[in-house]
Amino acid sequence: SFIKGVLTYLENPKMFHLKMKPFEVEEGFCVYFPKGNFWLRGFIDLWGYMGDDIWAIDHKSANNKRAAWNTKEAVRQLYLYSSYIWLKAGRFPKYLAYNFFKTNDFEKIPFNLNDFNKAVEWMHDTIESVRAAKSNKEYVYTANMDDFFCKELCGVNHACSMYNNKELISKLKQ
Repeated sequence: SFIKGVLTYLENPKMFHLKMKPFEVEEGFCVYFPKGNFWLRGFIDLWGYMGDDIWAIDHKSANNKRAAWNTKEAVRQLYLYSSYIWLKAGRFPKYLAYNFFKTNDFEKIPFNLNDFNKAVEWMHDTIESVRAAKSNKEYVYTANMDDFFCKELCGVNHACSMYNNKELISKLKQ
């Protein structure tokens, strides 16, 4: 169970052996990207120093899915968040890491500048495809409503035409 996993982690957390000097915990940020003229907004779970090295850590409550999380696609989030660390600290992290606290497991990935650039390019391409779709009068967005995300995590649900359209939500849930 979730509670059992968290309690097990708190009894013997693997990540605390890192002896990290946290710089920020749950830090919100915005980074402007001139190419494409857009802002990236995010929250870094934890970043800080171990010796001279900077680490960026994302806490995950999911079951350990190393094969799934240790992919170029999954690590994009931490690469994109690294842009803020670079602005704040003047350099990129040496390691990106996932702390699977429910299963008390830890996965570290060495930072790779080429993969960072690919993540930024992917973000740019994704935003451009969304912009193109929005300008297409015949485009219909098919929402994947997630009640927990929409109610608890989304910072713009008060202004979301999908979230506030109760009739549409009931149709989507059928």
